[in-house]
Amino acid sequence: MVSEKDSGYRKNFSLIVTFIGLISAIFILSLFLAYNFSKKNIENDFVSAKANVLEESIKPYNDFFLNKLPEVSFYNGYLDSATASKFIDTILIQYPFVTKVIFYDTE
Repeated sequence: MVSEKDSGYRKNFSLIVTFIGLISAIFILSLFLAYNFSKKNIENDFVSAKANVLEESIKPYNDFFLNKLPEVSFYNGYLDSATASKFIDTILIQYPFVTKVIFYDTE
């Protein structure tokens, strides 16, 4: 029969097993680190999106309290009923959370 040709080196099975074990351990470690990194990245994205949603949800209230309410003080008491009616109509249309506005005469 055909005799097998000797290649001139010996196979070291313990070295092969050690190499496969090392590669497997590095692979499992990389999967673990990738999972932790992905989890932290998703949590950070969620926190930043939550802050953006909060800012967008209170934006009409901030606009009302920072822009429209100080506009009344610009009239310095010279706000007649016709101008007040126009002002209130725009506020009621722009800001649905405002349901009623009352002006008092201080004299």
